Amino acid sequence: MLEFVAQLTVVSGLAASRPALTLLAMQAALLARTHLGGDPALGDHWLVSPAAVGVGLALAVVELLIEHEADAEELYRSLHLDQGVRTVCVVATSHLLTAANLPHEIAANGAALAGAADAGAAVGQLGSTATSWWVVLSIAGGALALNFLLTWARSRLLERLGDVGLASLWQKLETGGVVVLLVVLALAPVLVLALFLALTLLLVTATVLARVWERALDRRHSRACPHCATPIRVEAVLCKQCRRDVEPEVWVGG
Repeated sequence: MLEFVAQLTVVSGLAASRPALTLLAMQAALLARTHLGGDPALGDHWLVSPAAVGVGLALAVVELLIEHEADAEELYRSLHLDQGVRTVCVVATSHLLTAANLPHEIAANGAALAGAADAGAAVGQLGSTATSWWVVLSIAGGALALNFLLTWARSRLLERLGDVGLASLWQKLETGGVVVLLVVLALAPVLVLALFLALTLLLVTATVLARVWERALDRRHSRACPHCATPIRVEAVLCKQCRRDVEPEVWVGG
């Protein structure tokens, strides 16, 4: 169970930057597990069908191309396609992990339900399966919540990095980091979870510090309006609150 929680946490977090690539990696890992002596029933999961893997591959390629093309990325985000793809990929990935790591109760109940000979037996099995589906929905909901939280923190950090011209470099580093963590995740999920939590803490800390620094700079370049005391820029000639003319402390331009 600890390994499952570690895997779910890590892939949900990594999907904040590369959701389609994360999904594709999970599809590949599940297929490899199946062919290397794992549960053969997992190979029949619809998310690892040839069509689903093809969609995952196409999304991953498009995602990587868009991430490094400013105009395409702006259009992608303006249409809110990033949110839709992220949601689909996170839910699909969490569903794959659930199928691979919690198969015994869910698969057993599903098989018994499918093989029930009469309506009474079917109703009984449906009742025992309901809890399992609530577990699945809870897992997907938790994965989405974590993903959206980290997506928000990442977007704030990228804004700060963009101000200093480092956003593109950070995105390239993210791609390599996601690939490395996904590879190591299959071998040592608990270790990767510890590393991921440390990196997440670093990301959140950097985001908070950047925001604090930005506010400190704003305060340094702000003053109180002499008429209504609303904070305004030192170069302002009009108060945005009371709409009265003010004398600038710093002249900008000619």
